[in-house]
Amino acid sequence: MYFSQIRVDPVNDQKLFVGGNPAEMSLDGGKTWTGVNGSHTDYHAFWINPKDPRTVMVGHDGGLDISNDGGLTWDYHNDIAVGQFYQVSADMRRPYYVCGGLQDNNAWCGPSALRSTAGAVNTDWFTVGGGDGFYTRQDPTDWAIVYAESQDGNMSRHDMRNGTQKSVRPNVGGGRGAATAAANPASSSAASPATQAAPPEATTPLGTTAAAGQTPTTPTPAGQTPAPPAAAGRGGAAGGGGGGGGGRGGPPNVVNAPPNVDPLRFYWNAPFEISPHNPAVVYMAGQYFFKSNNRGDTWWMNPTDLSRNINRWAPELAIMGVSGDKPMASKHDGYAASSVATQVRESPSKPGVLWIGTEDGNLQVSQDGGETFTNVYGNIAGAPKGYTHISRIEPSHFDPGTAYVAIDHHRYDDWKPYLFKTTDYGKKWVSVVANLPAKGNINALREDYDNPNLLFVGTEFGLYVTLDAGKEWKKFMTGLPSVRVDDILIHPRDRDLIVGTHGRSIYIADDISPLEQLKPSSTKDLTLFDPRPATLWKNDPQAQRRATNRQFQAKNPQGGTAIHVLAKSDMGTGKLEFLQNNQVSSTMDVQIKAGMNRFQWPMRGPVTAGAGGGRGAAANAAATADAAGGRGGRRGGAQGASTGQPAGAQGASAGQPAGAQAPGAAVPPGAATDTAGVPGVAGGGRGGRGGATGVPFVASGRGGGGGGFGGFGGGAGALVEPGAYMVRLTVGGQTLTSSVTVLEDIWMRPQ
Repeated sequence: MYFSQIRVDPVNDQKLFVGGNPAEMSLDGGKTWTGVNGSHTDYHAFWINPKDPRTVMVGHDGGLDISNDGGLTWDYHNDIAVGQFYQVSADMRRPYYVCGGLQDNNAWCGPSALRSTAGAVNTDWFTVGGGDGFYTRQDPTDWAIVYAESQDGNMSRHDMRNGTQKSVRPNVGGGRGAATAAANPASSSAASPATQAAPPEATTPLGTTAAAGQTPTTPTPAGQTPAPPAAAGRGGAAGGGGGGGGGRGGPPNVVNAPPNVDPLRFYWNAPFEISPHNPAVVYMAGQYFFKSNNRGDTWWMNPTDLSRNINRWAPELAIMGVSGDKPMASKHDGYAASSVATQVRESPSKPGVLWIGTEDGNLQVSQDGGETFTNVYGNIAGAPKGYTHISRIEPSHFDPGTAYVAIDHHRYDDWKPYLFKTTDYGKKWVSVVANLPAKGNINALREDYDNPNLLFVGTEFGLYVTLDAGKEWKKFMTGLPSVRVDDILIHPRDRDLIVGTHGRSIYIADDISPLEQLKPSSTKDLTLFDPRPATLWKNDPQAQRRATNRQFQAKNPQGGTAIHVLAKSDMGTGKLEFLQNNQVSSTMDVQIKAGMNRFQWPMRGPVTAGAGGGRGAAANAAATADAAGGRGGRRGGAQGASTGQPAGAQGASAGQPAGAQAPGAAVPPGAATDTAGVPGVAGGGRGGRGGATGVPFVASGRGGGGGGFGGFGGGAGALVEPGAYMVRLTVGGQTLTSSVTVLEDIWMRPQ
């Protein structure tokens, strides 16, 4: 049962605690009870110190409370990262913001980095939805448009620029009938988008900005402020307007709903996606498929039930040995609806190729924009039978007929991972589980945008990577604890790997671009990868943070950019040079070792004569190179995240929202390590995410170092100018070249 923890005081058998909503405490052996007044509801776990029962710990959906007076008063530990994220998303601001839905803790958004020497704290995070937070999605062309979801498909669209919110949950009108706005005739049936009076086709292409209900505009030139969009309307009285879960209120908005349509059923975290081809097109699914061409203002539905529509109360669906038609508390201990969609995905390779998975064993594919679907689950040789759960679908970025599907069969005490691939729209499938651990069902799955051989999966116990399209999997967890991974996202611009976990919040692996560029058949002894662009981040006086001892504080990523070099053997001392107009602007002395080498370029030139103070010559980019890893521990540098510190002590992707679990947590390295069997990153985790030996995120003082918060000090060389640079590596008699762009920070106050 969800609330089943009963604890007895070890020295007083009359004192009891029981979990619940809220928890209760008894001082007379259970005759009378009083509520536990901690910081949250939904109390699950209690621990009473056997040596001093005045110390009581309680775990709930908001984190951890500790009492030092036997449960009369409670101290909320808002300084540890123990969030349970269902889904994560990210926008295209610089630095980008991450959003995600937390178990019984709303949906939150917060910055991945701050223009400061320190990272985000709790109060940098803000809510965009209430209830249990599930899906969040952010418009890739307009950072201000954010979607957030809670139970029963309650989805809201927020305009962060105007401060408005609107419920966009599909609504057929009282559980039946056609939408009044559509004025459907009584004979309305499964009309297609082409023949039904549906919303006008969306015309907003990627790269333009259009808020909900606004006429699409042309792209805003870089550095200019776009015109504010029209306000998105408020939701109905039952939930659309305030800061809650996004309501079911308002008039019907499904324009082709049949007159006697069944009441809508939605999964606990109902699937919702923005089209990868047009941000005005959004999809949702319950037992039916829904499509909107205007960001959820109105919907077209396919009125075919895409599930198996299994009777959950049938005798053969026993739970814990009790026949499904018999009374049982556990039947209601979870989400109420069944035979519903768990996934809705559109192929990024071709518009209109859609996949839907259900939690009762159907896998549907459409090649005509959702007008018709074909169930292809029966084509998967080796797939489990019965009431199976489609946990993830990942359509390929490289071919419209290719997709991956993960199946969860733990309801049958089957904890094996199931992962299959098709290249012909589901007609034939092959298993790509390969050497994944035999125990650990798959909850998350992501294919890389640029490399079809690079995929990541999240299981019940951790994160894995393949460099050969699933022929071999390797653990990818330096600095990442053994934890259930529920979502994986690759930032499309910054190429960071963002991981949502069930119990340890959000982790970010900075810059996986060298993995994207790996060629599996390469015979080169030495490879210099193309670096991602560097940014000369400005110092923002409004972003300075001083965390208290009851706040979680994240670590910023390192500044500059990482230079990655892959070597088949140790090659000794080498030199990295950065040239503009054939003139050397910056140099780094580096040690090239076997495996993947990672060096953080601080974007600084040599120390000028007479410069002194600060860190002196040791900070000169020509003198040393930090073997920079991922977002490591507080000390950063060579230890990085490999130190194995607890989440509350290590650096993080983002701060913890006040009054909730910490979305930010210790962050794993920007690539896998030698122990994972993948070419390693010298130095470990995000070492120096603001740490003492890393490159500061904010590189102040272009006139010679120092200045403001975060510079290298007076002894550092001057920052380079924005522009394009050649990168030249010389080592072991070989010379390799690449290029890198240094960007000016023009995005401090987005509008």
